Amino acid sequence: MKKKKKQIKEENCFVEMFKELSFTIIAEAIFSIIWNAILFIPRSIIRLYNNMSL
Repeated sequence: MKKKKKQIKEENCFVEMFKELSFTIIAEAIFSIIWNAILFIPRSIIRLYNNMSL
């Protein structure tokens, strides 16, 4: 009985770590997409302005 309880605790620990890791990866990906979208708009405006002035 004791061995089964220890194995369950270890599995739960790994499952919790995996859930936390997957959450951080998803959050980082969403943040990266939003950040790139925010930075894309000024860059496109600057390129448009430079192309028009030439």
